[in-house]
Amino acid sequence: MSLLDVLDVSFNNFSGEVPKELLAGCLTLLVLKLSYNSFCGHLFSSNFNLTNLEVLRINDNKFSGILSNVLSKCSGSLSFLDVSNNNMVGKIPSWICNQTKLTLLLLRDNFFNGSLPSWSRKGSLNHIHLEENFFSGSIPKAFLNVSGLLSLDISHNKLSGNIPSAIEVNFITKNLRSSYKDNILNYMSGLDLSCNNLTGDIPLELGKLSSVRELNLSHNQLTGFIPQTFSNLVKLESLDLSYNTLSGQIPKTLIELHFSSSV
Repeated sequence: MSLLDVLDVSFNNFSGEVPKELLAGCLTLLVLKLSYNSFCGHLFSSNFNLTNLEVLRINDNKFSGILSNVLSKCSGSLSFLDVSNNNMVGKIPSWICNQTKLTLLLLRDNFFNGSLPSWSRKGSLNHIHLEENFFSGSIPKAFLNVSGLLSLDISHNKLSGNIPSAIEVNFITKNLRSSYKDNILNYMSGLDLSCNNLTGDIPLELGKLSSVRELNLSHNQLTGFIPQTFSNLVKLESLDLSYNTLSGQIPKTLIELHFSSSV
């Protein structure tokens, strides 16, 4: 299948390992979708010459092992990577951070660990979803280098330390937990840092996220007051600050927000 551009076998009942010979000759493959099956084992083989791959969706399987260096040979062509809901382990490799065309990275619900990476300033990432893994340590300022970031979900990890005050101000939102289909992410907005061990005050800079519709900081160890700057969150529909150690009064300006439907 040397002329194959797209291979989609998603939403079936396939099981076992992906045959090493399957993609050996697919030199022009652009899109590979194996999602929603029961594939297991290591996906990537040195026999795979995926230098032109743009979209890889292997989510909702039973793949294990690390993210292979085979994909690092994609010559910067990779734009969409979804390995969610598998049994993948290890750290986020440096080659992912250097993929300048990567716009959507979904690694949720695996066993990835280590510290959060620093993205290339030349990158074009719009959506980063790393929830339900085992990432630890603090949130580095360099992790927020991505200037075009629209949604960030790093909830349900083991992160600690303060929320960086240098957080980007142009988020647009976390997607529904159930799916990531079509361009729906581009029409939603949110920031989810819940279920970690974050400490300290809520940064005033979060009040600059004027387009945010959902903000979830619950289940942490945050202290101090709710910032008055939250009055700028005029499009806010859901705000969850529960299960922290916040004190003081709830700002009147927050109560007056017209869009809020869940606090």
